[in-house]
Amino acid sequence: MRHELWGPEIYNHRIYDQAAPLVSFILKYDLIIWNDKDSEPTFETVNGKSWIDIAMSSANLANKKMNWQVIKNNFSDHNYLVFNVESFNVTRDPPRIFFNHRQILKICKAVHQKFLELQEEIQIIDSKQKLEKWIEELTITINQISQSFPRKVIKHLRVPWWDSELEVNRKKTRALRSRYQRCRREEERSMRRIVYKKQEAHYKWLIKQKCRASFELFCQQLVANNAFDLRYKIAAGKIRKQTVLQSVKTNNGQFTNAIEETIQTIVQALFPTDDSTQETHVQRKKRETVNTYSSTILDKQFTKQEITYAISTMKKKKAPGIDGISIEMIKELHDMNPDILHYTYNKCLELRIFPETWKKGKLKIFNKPGKDSSLPNAKIYYAAIEPYLLFGVGAWDNRLKLKKIRDSLNSLQRRPLIKITKAYRTISTEALQVIAGIVPLDIKAKGVWGKFLLTTINNDIKFGSKIFKWEDYETRLDPHNIHPADNISISYDKHKPSGEEIEIYTDGSKINDQVGAAIVVFYYNAEIFNRTIRLSDFATVYQAEVTGIQMALEFISTIGPWNKTNLYTDSLSVLEALNTFKTSKQEILAIKNDILEMSKEKSITLHWIPAHTGIQGNETADSYAKNATTRPNIEKIPKKSFKQLKNAISNVQIQIWQERWASSTTKNGRHREKLIPAVSIHTKKFSHFIVQFLSGHGRFPANFVWFGRSLNIKCPCGTVGDTLHYVVNCPFTEKYAKKLIYDKDNLSTILNREENLGLLHSIYQEVNNLVPQV
Repeated sequence: MRHELWGPEIYNHRIYDQAAPLVSFILKYDLIIWNDKDSEPTFETVNGKSWIDIAMSSANLANKKMNWQVIKNNFSDHNYLVFNVESFNVTRDPPRIFFNHRQILKICKAVHQKFLELQEEIQIIDSKQKLEKWIEELTITINQISQSFPRKVIKHLRVPWWDSELEVNRKKTRALRSRYQRCRREEERSMRRIVYKKQEAHYKWLIKQKCRASFELFCQQLVANNAFDLRYKIAAGKIRKQTVLQSVKTNNGQFTNAIEETIQTIVQALFPTDDSTQETHVQRKKRETVNTYSSTILDKQFTKQEITYAISTMKKKKAPGIDGISIEMIKELHDMNPDILHYTYNKCLELRIFPETWKKGKLKIFNKPGKDSSLPNAKIYYAAIEPYLLFGVGAWDNRLKLKKIRDSLNSLQRRPLIKITKAYRTISTEALQVIAGIVPLDIKAKGVWGKFLLTTINNDIKFGSKIFKWEDYETRLDPHNIHPADNISISYDKHKPSGEEIEIYTDGSKINDQVGAAIVVFYYNAEIFNRTIRLSDFATVYQAEVTGIQMALEFISTIGPWNKTNLYTDSLSVLEALNTFKTSKQEILAIKNDILEMSKEKSITLHWIPAHTGIQGNETADSYAKNATTRPNIEKIPKKSFKQLKNAISNVQIQIWQERWASSTTKNGRHREKLIPAVSIHTKKFSHFIVQFLSGHGRFPANFVWFGRSLNIKCPCGTVGDTLHYVVNCPFTEKYAKKLIYDKDNLSTILNREENLGLLHSIYQEVNNLVPQV
């Protein structure tokens, strides 16, 4: 294996270049060769010499190479390659410290006490420097308390052969020795000495046995393993290397020499500084607007409720930052004293500062593996591929009428569907969509466009044969259009009724596709008022429960402010919607605002009670709600929910898809229509062999003849080897086929029973072993 890259130019007598694969490997992984082509040969025999031994590495490590040379070896044909590597400092993250709940409480109590001491100081802070100092002191306090806890030291086993048997024998030996040494009677002492010495000899023998067995196992593993196994795995990219910051190449082509320089280079590459000379006209205008913006109107201050919601959305058990403050600490501290974060955040907002202590972060770099991930199931398709393909459908929806565009969309859909179903590539796209239970992409695009027109543009649409009016559907609010300080949360508890003051019970019911809502009011356990309403038949029980809350608030608005009102409902979903900080439903937002406004003069408390547990008020409200469903007239027509809109559009999509499937003229279309006459998005997950049966594309002689791969259409049993042959009358698969239970006149019933699917899998697995591949 000669090449001028690592050795002198010598005429190669071989008919092909043996070094080409290695050169390709070097170029692929951007490696640097350390060999000096003017050096002594690395391999010498009496018959000749060669430069076959090569040292190479990545560019980062090659930058640290020192004193590479070849040294003669008298005991082998291969000479030594000797080199030095310049030392370099590698910084690693400090070990993460885990705190238990008791330690977190201790930290929070200390911070709480520190805050009480400095509370007056923060209120009079009037400069950024003072605020920076105060926050830094608070952070130092947390770190000092955190470091005061003793760290748990993990004891590592020094010998690999030590086990519980040796541990027991050691304790037994020590106990017998102690008994022998304590004994003073001569006769008993000599007996104890004999017992002790026997145990000691057995203990020593056991140690030698365990040690030798461990060493023998080590030698076996050493011999069994390939010495070059690790090198091969690294070359093939099968080992995930740990990220270590060494040297990186700067813009001028030089390598960094210090860890600080490396970090600065990486940060600059990931977060480059804005270059005003490269900006567009629009970007320059925005920059000018931001730089010249001035306003005397201050932004709203942070509310405690807003901070509580922000903390609740943070994921627990995450690694803390450089300051060592975890999410669990922040949550416990806020629960103990909400004023700490409330004062701190608002003081930062007032002085227009983001503290330097909070700007320091941990840069974590991950090596990405080079291989592509496969499609395990349809979840990746729905969550990633389909949204990606339909992105911006509003800009090109008018072109969906063109057959070329429709075919292109379905062609893009074809590849992931083959991955999902594991079908043969000869199968038609129409069959793939039906077997996978995934709507054709062109039909899906029309549905996405229709939802956009209805919910965003507020336009009526005609989809298929159905007309959708945007006024019939509820408009979703964008939570980002509401200032975070204006978001409110209505809390509730789970206290049972006490029978005092005013107690209002609400309920909703749906019976025989008719919907009703009701409220009943008790004053010291005496019923004083009730009201019922019938809603449209398409309304949901959730909408009926919301209507019940609205009726209760209407009643509360009519009573005086001196009464304390308790509102009880068994709808946990409505209470959770009111308790959520952000909302996209107009009705829920209106209820929140009504409760907030009424609470300024009246005492209103919301409670959740379990349904059908014998609570008198809840049972009465439930009875009224059921009676409301039988009222002759509909008194409220709520807007249809977004979920109902999605379901309606999905039903139209399936209807269009079904018409297309019924009129399919592709090869094997009749066969597939017999097996799957109706399309559905709720199909079963079929194995690779069952997909062959459903599609008619598999290792069947008839299929090979159709595609010109073979001239023999016969099964080894002598009959035409098409798809149904192996289910109906093949003697080679009869042992499975005779167990199938289905209607012979309706082939689609064969898929209704789970046991049939296992038998079909076995039948076509047998066919794959029976019929040779061509």
